[in-house]
Amino acid sequence: MGVRGASSANAPVVAIVDTGIGENSELKHVEGVKDALDHNWYNRIDKHGHGTHCSGTIGANGRVLGMAPEVHEVGFRVLDDRGYGTDASVLQGLDDAKEYFLGHGQKPMVISMSLGDDPADPSKDPIVAKVKELANLGIYFAIAAGNSGGKGTIGSPATTIHLRVISVAAFDTRGSIDQSDDRITSFSSRGDSSKPNMGQDSLAKGGIGAKGARVTSTLPGDRYASWDGTSMATPHVSGALALLLDLLYKMEAEGSLTVKPSAVNVAELLRRTANNHKEIPPGQKVPAPDDWEGFGELRVGKAAQLLIDTYGKKGSAIERAFAVEQVKVAATLVFDAA
Repeated sequence: MGVRGASSANAPVVAIVDTGIGENSELKHVEGVKDALDHNWYNRIDKHGHGTHCSGTIGANGRVLGMAPEVHEVGFRVLDDRGYGTDASVLQGLDDAKEYFLGHGQKPMVISMSLGDDPADPSKDPIVAKVKELANLGIYFAIAAGNSGGKGTIGSPATTIHLRVISVAAFDTRGSIDQSDDRITSFSSRGDSSKPNMGQDSLAKGGIGAKGARVTSTLPGDRYASWDGTSMATPHVSGALALLLDLLYKMEAEGSLTVKPSAVNVAELLRRTANNHKEIPPGQKVPAPDDWEGFGELRVGKAAQLLIDTYGKKGSAIERAFAVEQVKVAATLVFDAA
Protein backbone atom coordinates (compact mmCIF):
# COMPACT_ATOMS: atom_id res chain seq x y z
CA MET A 1 0.00 0.00 0.00
CA GLY A 2 1.39 3.35 -0.93
CA VAL A 3 4.40 4.60 -2.80
CA ARG A 4 6.85 1.70 -2.80
CA GLY A 5 10.34 1.34 -4.13
CA ALA A 6 12.49 3.48 -6.39
CA SER A 7 10.86 2.34 -9.60
CA SER A 8 11.66 5.60 -11.31
CA ALA A 9 13.85 8.64 -10.86
CA ASN A 10 10.69 10.65 -10.28
CA ALA A 11 9.26 9.28 -7.05
CA PRO A 12 7.13 12.09 -5.58
CA VAL A 13 7.75 14.00 -2.37
CA VAL A 14 5.09 15.51 -0.13
CA ALA A 15 5.91 18.87 1.44
CA ILE A 16 4.02 19.57 4.66
CA VAL A 17 3.66 23.31 5.31
CA ASP A 18 2.66 23.37 8.94
CA THR A 19 4.15 23.28 12.48
CA GLY A 20 6.97 20.96 11.39
CA ILE A 21 7.36 17.20 11.72
CA GLY A 22 8.41 15.68 15.03
CA GLU A 23 10.10 12.44 16.02
CA ASN A 24 7.90 9.37 15.67
CA SER A 25 9.24 5.92 14.85
CA GLU A 26 6.41 5.32 12.35
CA LEU A 27 7.55 8.22 10.17
CA LYS A 28 10.42 6.51 8.40
CA HIS A 29 10.91 8.68 5.31
CA VAL A 30 11.11 12.27 6.54
CA GLU A 31 13.99 14.10 4.87
CA GLY A 32 14.03 17.02 7.32
CA VAL A 33 12.28 20.24 8.26
CA LYS A 34 13.13 23.74 7.02
CA ASP A 35 12.10 26.34 9.59
CA ALA A 36 10.73 29.51 8.00
CA LEU A 37 10.86 31.19 11.40
CA ASP A 38 14.64 30.88 11.94
CA HIS A 39 15.70 29.75 8.42
CA ASN A 40 17.49 26.62 9.66
CA TRP A 41 17.17 22.98 8.61
CA TYR A 42 16.38 20.41 11.31
CA ASN A 43 16.21 16.64 11.28
CA ARG A 44 12.86 16.84 13.09
CA ILE A 45 11.08 19.68 14.88
CA ASP A 46 7.46 20.11 15.96
CA LYS A 47 6.59 21.42 19.42
CA HIS A 48 2.87 21.60 18.63
CA GLY A 49 2.06 18.27 16.97
CA HIS A 50 -0.27 19.42 14.19
CA GLY A 51 2.24 18.89 11.38
CA THR A 52 3.29 15.50 12.76
CA HIS A 53 -0.36 14.39 12.83
CA CYS A 54 -0.74 15.40 9.18
CA SER A 55 2.54 13.68 8.31
CA GLY A 56 1.30 10.41 9.79
CA THR A 57 -1.90 10.47 7.76
CA ILE A 58 0.27 10.68 4.67
CA GLY A 59 3.26 8.49 5.41
CA ALA A 60 3.11 6.57 8.71
CA ASN A 61 3.79 2.85 8.61
CA GLY A 62 2.99 0.93 11.80
CA ARG A 63 0.01 1.13 14.13
CA VAL A 64 -1.04 4.05 11.98
CA LEU A 65 -1.05 3.23 8.28
CA GLY A 66 -0.80 6.33 6.12
CA MET A 67 -2.11 6.86 2.63
CA ALA A 68 1.35 6.45 1.10
CA PRO A 69 3.64 4.87 3.71
CA GLU A 70 6.70 4.75 1.45
CA VAL A 71 6.51 8.34 0.25
CA HIS A 72 9.25 10.77 1.19
CA GLU A 73 8.12 13.78 3.19
CA VAL A 74 9.76 17.09 3.93
CA GLY A 75 8.49 19.65 6.43
CA PHE A 76 8.36 23.41 6.10
CA ARG A 77 7.66 24.95 9.50
CA VAL A 78 5.60 28.12 9.13
CA LEU A 79 3.48 27.93 12.29
CA ASP A 80 4.86 28.46 15.79
CA ASP A 81 4.58 26.31 18.92
CA ARG A 82 0.99 27.50 19.45
CA GLY A 83 0.02 26.77 15.85
CA TYR A 84 -0.02 30.39 14.70
CA GLY A 85 1.71 31.94 11.72
CA THR A 86 1.74 35.07 9.58
CA ASP A 87 1.48 35.81 5.90
CA ALA A 88 5.23 36.38 5.96
CA SER A 89 6.02 33.00 7.52
CA VAL A 90 3.72 31.12 5.13
CA LEU A 91 5.14 32.94 2.12
CA GLN A 92 8.67 32.14 3.32
CA GLY A 93 7.73 28.48 3.73
CA LEU A 94 6.32 28.33 0.22
CA ASP A 95 9.45 29.98 -1.14
CA ASP A 96 11.50 27.38 0.75
CA ALA A 97 9.39 24.63 -0.82
CA LYS A 98 9.93 26.17 -4.24
CA GLU A 99 13.69 26.26 -3.64
CA TYR A 100 13.61 22.60 -2.62
CA PHE A 101 11.60 21.70 -5.74
CA LEU A 102 13.97 23.53 -8.09
CA GLY A 103 17.03 22.21 -6.28
CA HIS A 104 15.94 18.58 -6.52
CA GLY A 105 15.42 18.36 -10.26
CA GLN A 106 11.76 19.39 -10.15
CA LYS A 107 10.72 15.91 -9.09
CA PRO A 108 6.95 15.53 -8.62
CA MET A 109 5.83 17.41 -5.52
CA VAL A 110 2.62 17.73 -3.54
CA ILE A 111 2.29 20.53 -0.99
CA SER A 112 -0.08 19.80 1.89
CA MET A 113 -1.43 22.90 3.66
CA SER A 114 -3.60 22.20 6.69
CA LEU A 115 -3.80 25.85 7.61
CA GLY A 116 -5.78 28.91 6.70
CA ASP A 117 -6.94 32.42 7.46
CA ASP A 118 -10.19 34.34 7.16
CA PRO A 119 -11.85 34.58 3.74
CA ALA A 120 -10.34 37.32 1.59
CA ASP A 121 -10.39 38.60 -1.95
CA PRO A 122 -8.11 36.07 -3.72
CA SER A 123 -7.10 38.64 -6.33
CA LYS A 124 -5.42 40.64 -3.56
CA ASP A 125 -4.18 37.72 -1.47
CA PRO A 126 -0.37 37.27 -1.60
CA ILE A 127 -0.54 33.64 -0.43
CA VAL A 128 -3.06 32.75 -3.14
CA ALA A 129 -0.73 34.38 -5.67
CA LYS A 130 2.21 32.37 -4.33
CA VAL A 131 0.23 29.10 -4.47
CA LYS A 132 -0.64 29.81 -8.10
CA GLU A 133 2.99 30.62 -8.86
CA LEU A 134 4.11 27.23 -7.55
CA ALA A 135 1.19 25.40 -9.15
CA ASN A 136 2.23 26.88 -12.50
CA LEU A 137 5.60 25.18 -12.01
CA GLY A 138 3.83 21.82 -11.84
CA ILE A 139 3.43 21.44 -8.06
CA TYR A 140 0.15 20.04 -6.73
CA PHE A 141 -1.64 21.38 -3.66
CA ALA A 142 -4.19 20.10 -1.17
CA ILE A 143 -5.43 22.92 1.09
CA ALA A 144 -7.84 22.73 4.03
CA ALA A 145 -11.11 24.58 3.41
CA GLY A 146 -11.49 25.54 7.06
CA ASN A 147 -13.56 24.61 10.10
CA SER A 148 -16.06 27.49 10.29
CA GLY A 149 -19.04 25.42 9.15
CA GLY A 150 -21.31 28.09 7.72
CA LYS A 151 -21.98 29.23 4.19
CA GLY A 152 -19.27 31.32 2.54
CA THR A 153 -16.56 30.52 5.09
CA ILE A 154 -13.80 28.93 3.00
CA GLY A 155 -10.55 30.35 4.31
CA SER A 156 -7.49 31.57 2.46
CA PRO A 157 -5.56 30.06 0.70
CA ALA A 158 -8.15 27.34 0.00
CA THR A 159 -9.87 30.06 -2.05
CA THR A 160 -7.27 29.40 -4.75
CA ILE A 161 -8.76 28.18 -8.03
CA HIS A 162 -6.22 26.32 -10.16
CA LEU A 163 -6.24 22.95 -11.96
CA ARG A 164 -3.47 21.65 -9.68
CA VAL A 165 -5.02 22.95 -6.45
CA ILE A 166 -7.66 21.05 -4.45
CA SER A 167 -9.66 22.69 -1.66
CA VAL A 168 -10.49 19.99 0.87
CA ALA A 169 -13.72 19.53 2.84
CA ALA A 170 -14.14 17.09 5.73
CA PHE A 171 -16.34 14.00 5.75
CA ASP A 172 -17.50 11.87 8.67
CA THR A 173 -17.01 8.27 7.53
CA ARG A 174 -18.93 6.95 10.56
CA GLY A 175 -16.36 4.26 11.18
CA SER A 176 -17.04 2.28 8.02
CA ILE A 177 -15.27 1.84 4.68
CA ASP A 178 -18.57 1.94 2.78
CA GLN A 179 -19.09 5.54 1.69
CA SER A 180 -22.86 5.27 1.28
CA ASP A 181 -23.49 6.60 4.80
CA ASP A 182 -20.71 9.22 4.81
CA ARG A 183 -21.73 12.83 5.36
CA ILE A 184 -20.01 16.19 5.25
CA THR A 185 -19.18 17.28 8.80
CA SER A 186 -20.99 20.15 10.48
CA PHE A 187 -17.72 22.03 11.01
CA SER A 188 -16.43 21.79 7.44
CA SER A 189 -16.43 25.23 5.83
CA ARG A 190 -18.95 25.67 3.03
CA GLY A 191 -18.54 27.84 -0.01
CA ASP A 192 -20.92 30.30 -1.61
CA SER A 193 -20.64 30.36 -5.40
CA SER A 194 -22.53 33.65 -5.50
CA LYS A 195 -19.36 35.24 -4.06
CA PRO A 196 -16.55 34.36 -6.48
CA ASN A 197 -14.88 37.69 -5.65
CA MET A 198 -14.13 36.18 -2.22
CA GLY A 199 -13.03 32.82 -3.59
CA GLN A 200 -16.10 31.10 -2.19
CA ASP A 201 -16.57 29.08 -5.40
CA SER A 202 -13.32 27.15 -4.93
CA LEU A 203 -14.94 23.97 -3.59
CA ALA A 204 -17.52 23.89 -6.38
CA LYS A 205 -14.86 24.55 -9.03
CA GLY A 206 -12.09 22.30 -7.81
CA GLY A 207 -12.58 20.82 -4.36
CA ILE A 208 -13.19 17.37 -2.96
CA GLY A 209 -13.72 15.93 0.51
CA ALA A 210 -12.02 13.25 2.60
CA LYS A 211 -12.19 11.75 6.07
CA GLY A 212 -11.84 14.52 8.64
CA ALA A 213 -13.61 13.23 11.74
CA ARG A 214 -11.93 11.07 14.40
CA VAL A 215 -8.70 10.71 12.44
CA THR A 216 -6.07 8.87 14.45
CA SER A 217 -2.49 9.71 13.61
CA THR A 218 1.00 10.29 14.94
CA LEU A 219 2.31 12.88 17.39
CA PRO A 220 5.88 13.63 18.45
CA GLY A 221 7.41 11.24 20.96
CA ASP A 222 5.71 8.11 19.58
CA ARG A 223 2.33 9.36 20.77
CA TYR A 224 -0.99 9.24 18.97
CA ALA A 225 -4.22 11.24 18.95
CA SER A 226 -7.60 11.28 17.24
CA TRP A 227 -8.44 14.74 15.90
CA ASP A 228 -11.15 16.36 13.79
CA GLY A 229 -10.85 19.02 11.11
CA THR A 230 -10.36 19.79 7.46
CA SER A 231 -6.71 19.81 8.54
CA MET A 232 -7.08 16.06 9.06
CA ALA A 233 -8.92 15.57 5.74
CA THR A 234 -6.29 17.42 3.70
CA PRO A 235 -3.39 14.95 4.11
CA HIS A 236 -5.63 12.14 2.85
CA VAL A 237 -5.89 14.07 -0.42
CA SER A 238 -2.17 14.93 -0.39
CA GLY A 239 -1.32 11.25 0.00
CA ALA A 240 -3.73 10.34 -2.80
CA LEU A 241 -2.07 12.85 -5.13
CA ALA A 242 1.32 11.32 -4.28
CA LEU A 243 0.03 7.82 -5.02
CA LEU A 244 -1.25 8.86 -8.43
CA LEU A 245 1.98 10.67 -9.28
CA ASP A 246 3.96 7.61 -8.28
CA LEU A 247 1.78 5.37 -10.42
CA LEU A 248 2.07 7.81 -13.32
CA TYR A 249 5.86 7.76 -13.29
CA LYS A 250 5.97 3.99 -12.72
CA MET A 251 3.93 3.68 -15.91
CA GLU A 252 6.40 5.94 -17.71
CA ALA A 253 9.36 3.89 -16.43
CA GLU A 254 7.70 0.67 -17.58
CA GLY A 255 6.96 2.14 -21.00
CA SER A 256 3.21 1.69 -20.59
CA LEU A 257 2.27 5.39 -20.52
CA THR A 258 0.79 6.55 -23.82
CA VAL A 259 1.36 10.28 -23.20
CA LYS A 260 3.96 12.43 -21.53
CA PRO A 261 3.47 12.70 -17.74
CA SER A 262 2.99 16.45 -18.11
CA ALA A 263 -0.17 15.75 -20.12
CA VAL A 264 -1.85 14.10 -17.12
CA ASN A 265 -3.40 16.15 -14.31
CA VAL A 266 -3.75 13.81 -11.34
CA ALA A 267 -5.85 16.32 -9.40
CA GLU A 268 -8.39 16.18 -12.19
CA LEU A 269 -8.46 12.37 -11.92
CA LEU A 270 -9.43 12.71 -8.26
CA ARG A 271 -12.18 15.18 -9.13
CA ARG A 272 -13.58 12.99 -11.90
CA THR A 273 -13.80 9.92 -9.68
CA ALA A 274 -14.95 11.55 -6.41
CA ASN A 275 -18.15 10.18 -4.90
CA ASN A 276 -20.72 12.97 -4.94
CA HIS A 277 -23.43 12.17 -2.42
CA LYS A 278 -25.99 14.60 -3.83
CA GLU A 279 -28.96 13.52 -5.89
CA ILE A 280 -28.48 13.47 -9.66
CA PRO A 281 -30.42 16.33 -11.29
CA PRO A 282 -32.77 15.46 -14.14
CA GLY A 283 -30.95 15.18 -17.46
CA GLN A 284 -27.48 14.79 -15.89
CA LYS A 285 -25.33 11.66 -15.54
CA VAL A 286 -23.64 12.75 -12.33
CA PRO A 287 -24.43 15.29 -9.59
CA ALA A 288 -23.05 18.76 -10.11
CA PRO A 289 -20.19 19.91 -7.86
CA ASP A 290 -21.46 22.05 -5.02
CA ASP A 291 -20.38 24.42 -2.26
CA TRP A 292 -20.45 21.74 0.45
CA GLU A 293 -18.39 18.81 -0.78
CA GLY A 294 -17.08 20.05 -4.11
CA PHE A 295 -16.87 17.17 -6.57
CA GLY A 296 -17.46 14.63 -3.82
CA GLU A 297 -15.61 12.24 -1.53
CA LEU A 298 -12.12 10.93 -2.29
CA ARG A 299 -11.93 7.58 -4.13
CA VAL A 300 -8.27 7.18 -5.02
CA GLY A 301 -8.59 3.56 -6.17
CA LYS A 302 -11.03 4.61 -8.87
CA ALA A 303 -8.74 7.49 -9.81
CA ALA A 304 -5.83 5.06 -10.23
CA GLN A 305 -7.99 2.82 -12.40
CA LEU A 306 -9.00 5.82 -14.51
CA LEU A 307 -5.33 6.74 -14.94
CA ILE A 308 -4.49 3.24 -16.18
CA ASP A 309 -7.57 2.94 -18.40
CA THR A 310 -7.15 6.36 -19.99
CA TYR A 311 -3.39 6.68 -20.36
CA GLY A 312 -2.00 3.14 -20.10
CA LYS A 313 -1.16 0.61 -22.78
CA LYS A 314 -3.40 -2.43 -22.79
CA GLY A 315 -1.82 -5.56 -21.38
CA SER A 316 0.97 -3.77 -19.52
CA ALA A 317 2.43 -5.25 -16.35
CA ILE A 318 0.95 -2.44 -14.28
CA GLU A 319 -2.48 -3.00 -15.77
CA ARG A 320 -2.27 -6.72 -15.00
CA ALA A 321 -1.09 -6.12 -11.44
CA PHE A 322 -3.76 -3.53 -10.85
CA ALA A 323 -6.46 -5.89 -12.09
CA VAL A 324 -5.38 -8.44 -9.48
CA GLU A 325 -4.88 -6.25 -6.45
CA GLN A 326 -5.69 -2.62 -7.37
CA VAL A 327 -3.99 0.21 -5.51
CA LYS A 328 -4.16 -0.52 -1.78
CA VAL A 329 -5.11 2.84 -0.36
CA ALA A 330 -6.77 3.26 3.03
CA ALA A 331 -10.04 5.14 3.17
CA THR A 332 -9.45 5.38 6.91
CA LEU A 333 -6.33 5.15 9.06
CA VAL A 334 -5.64 1.82 10.73
CA PHE A 335 -4.88 2.02 14.44
CA ASP A 336 -4.25 -1.01 16.65
CA ALA A 337 -4.17 0.02 20.28
CA ALA A 338 -2.99 -3.41 21.45
